[in-house]
Amino acid sequence: MRRPWFTLLFTVFISSIALGQPGNDNCDNPIAIPFGPTGGCTPAAGVTASLTGDNLNATTSTPIFQLADDFGNGPSIGNSSADVWYELTPTGNRLSISLESSLNAPVLILFQADDCAHQLPIDWTKGTGSQETITLESHVEPGQRYLLLVGGTTLADQGSFTLTATTYDECGTCALRRGRLTASPAPTNGVYPAGQRVEFCYQATYWDPGLSLEWLHGVEVKFGPGWNLSTLETVAPDACTAPSGNWAWYDSWQSCNTGETFGPGFAFDAEYGLLCPGAGRLDGDPGNNFGDGPCDASVSAGPLPLQFCWSVQVNDNFTTPGEANLNLEISLLGDGYSGSWMPFSCDEAPATNFFATAMPDASLLPAMDVLNAPCSNDCNGRATISGAAPGNWQYNLTDEAGNLYYSTQALSGTDTLSGLCAGTYLLEVSNAGGTIRQATQLQVEAGLSPEAQAGFVPGCMPGEPIQLVSGVNISGSTTSYQWSGPNGFSSTQPNPSVDDPGEYFLEVVVDDCPAPVVSIEARTGVPEISCEASPGSIVFSWAYEPGDTAYAVDVLSGQPGSWLSSTAFEVTNLAPGEEASIELVKRGTGICTVATAEATCRALSCPQPMVTPDTTICRGEEVRLWVNIPPNTSVAWSPAYGLSCTNCIAPLASPDSSMSYQATITYPDGCVVTREVDVNVNNLPESILPHQSMPYCLGRPWEICLPEGNEYIWISPVGFMATGNCINFPITTEALNGTHTILVRLPSGCQFTDYLYLYPKNCGDDPNIQVNLYPPARPQGGNGNNTRARAFPNPVRSLLQVETGFSGHKALQLFRMDGQRLFFLETEEASVEIPTGQYPPGAYWLDVSASNEHERLKIIIIR
Repeated sequence: MRRPWFTLLFTVFISSIALGQPGNDNCDNPIAIPFGPTGGCTPAAGVTASLTGDNLNATTSTPIFQLADDFGNGPSIGNSSADVWYELTPTGNRLSISLESSLNAPVLILFQADDCAHQLPIDWTKGTGSQETITLESHVEPGQRYLLLVGGTTLADQGSFTLTATTYDECGTCALRRGRLTASPAPTNGVYPAGQRVEFCYQATYWDPGLSLEWLHGVEVKFGPGWNLSTLETVAPDACTAPSGNWAWYDSWQSCNTGETFGPGFAFDAEYGLLCPGAGRLDGDPGNNFGDGPCDASVSAGPLPLQFCWSVQVNDNFTTPGEANLNLEISLLGDGYSGSWMPFSCDEAPATNFFATAMPDASLLPAMDVLNAPCSNDCNGRATISGAAPGNWQYNLTDEAGNLYYSTQALSGTDTLSGLCAGTYLLEVSNAGGTIRQATQLQVEAGLSPEAQAGFVPGCMPGEPIQLVSGVNISGSTTSYQWSGPNGFSSTQPNPSVDDPGEYFLEVVVDDCPAPVVSIEARTGVPEISCEASPGSIVFSWAYEPGDTAYAVDVLSGQPGSWLSSTAFEVTNLAPGEEASIELVKRGTGICTVATAEATCRALSCPQPMVTPDTTICRGEEVRLWVNIPPNTSVAWSPAYGLSCTNCIAPLASPDSSMSYQATITYPDGCVVTREVDVNVNNLPESILPHQSMPYCLGRPWEICLPEGNEYIWISPVGFMATGNCINFPITTEALNGTHTILVRLPSGCQFTDYLYLYPKNCGDDPNIQVNLYPPARPQGGNGNNTRARAFPNPVRSLLQVETGFSGHKALQLFRMDGQRLFFLETEEASVEIPTGQYPPGAYWLDVSASNEHERLKIIIIR
């Protein structure tokens, strides 16, 4: 026997679902929601029941529910769902149900149901990912049993929830006009097969005439397009006031009181009416007379002995989900609204709703079995389709865009479908002449959705490797790993060891479903020690890390030493050129509770004098170079090209292209040292405007500033022009990619053209990655030759050079932008090096201070 329904159902934790289903997974075993009697005519006087639950590991109802929210629309609910069941018997005529949950898109469906075989969907609602709480409000019949389904819009949408149900009496006239619908046969989970004939009966269970004293005059029925109204047969009840009136089915009628048109539905034709010219008694026009009443010789509210029945057949043809809509909407109409009585209390608000969807005839449907569910980010699903009705039938499967995916005629045997994506498909079955066409939706749910995690455990001792660590959120029968990283590193182990710090990338594939690639910046836990050497001493320093509690230094080379600060140790009594070695032991509360490192540095052979900072001139101009040396010390400049002299302290330089000049200084004791000065001709120094391409983060603000004192005109790749020493882009796009032209005018009046090269980068959610370029120092005037401190290169990758013109004792400190100090050094030297490779990319402050002088520089670290 062929199955009367089918769906593509994909699950991940199959074993856990089979073993851990909730007790109310099936309709036959619902959890009861108890109600006591109501206390009045307001929600506050109602009775409330609240309970917690979950749909973890619940299975889907079969066939799956396919419910539309209107007439002529396709299903708004149409997927497999992990659903659970509850039962309740309201004591009031109104029911309010709220669901607060962790589900992504929760669903509530309310059924009028004496048992699971006779459930009529009468109301439903669903939420979105932005809603934590959804609420269903419905008119109900007091004392009637109802079933409630709770689930999500997909099988994977599972979680815990709190269910709160309130029943109360709504005592307004319109709320006291209600009825009860029965259907034979009842739909199976809201589904009827094509061609099915269904008999409906509607009992007027309560009618309130209201202050306007209206009698029941009409029962209007609105049909979804899936019903074949040419097959409609109706049975009207005997009137309460017969033989003075009678009930009958009308395709339409018009009220002579309101002018509104009604139908199709049952209406009451009578002998009596008001204000309707030309009206006659029992003239076949129900719009010109009163309603059927009173039914019990009184005007009190109560049940009516009226039952309206009709039978109708489901269409044989429905080629779209909208054409398969079988919804019903039933409205009870008073004679003041749809007849000739003058005042009316209520308009056409429906008293009862019914939701259903047509499915192809069971004999026409093939069987479909999933071989492999498609990955959530791929179209690699596979399924088989087999078996069909005998005869010349055409089977077409199209995707959501209407593209034909599969087509066959007179299906025999088994076909294999491959390349399935997750999504909604439409299967249409038609005969050779196209006179019978039936279609149904197939929801192909995504299978595995792996997400990888990457981490590392640093090595804490010299030579100890870094341990990379991988993780994945789901398990499968096969899981593969692929790591890649610096210096061509590659490994298929889940947790390999590496020697080199840097960025490592991880690819994980679970049962042929790849997870998005993730990366980790792996760092060693071995402290990085920097050295500042002078002719007679060496200062060893390191960065403070959060969690550090104590440091110990052992001078391995045997020289004396002393602490300058908590992160700086000086080895003294060194001869020029002598080496010193130390071992640093760090203790703390981080991953490395004990970490050690060693460093060896050589004392300078002679002092490092201050020289001219790198400078910029226009072609044809000259600039004074200088070196600060003591008496009886000689200097030799090279190359000689463009210099006014080569053995003087302050030659004039006028090269016609950028040139690096070396000053070789010889002290009286024979010690020799070399310093270098860059003279940039018609371009800014590398430390101010990098010659290499710079990244910017798409969608983030980006700013670049050049030294004050010069004049600038900026021209972007798209022609945008600006002036000033800074240019700011509040929002960055791909349009910034490329070469930016900068026209520079120096204080001397000469000008030249320089260039800035930018490329975009997707920085994700990392707030520290954006690169904003600022000048290495703000000069007091001129073109940058009078700065008292400079740091280069800036932006920097691994080693920052700092030179100062401050005399005597000075302190250097590196801060994060949030104020956390990372580096501290006290020195009397004019030039120092600061390692930066251990810090993440972003902006930092370098603070340089002496007794009466202070300079703060913004430093950008990049990778």
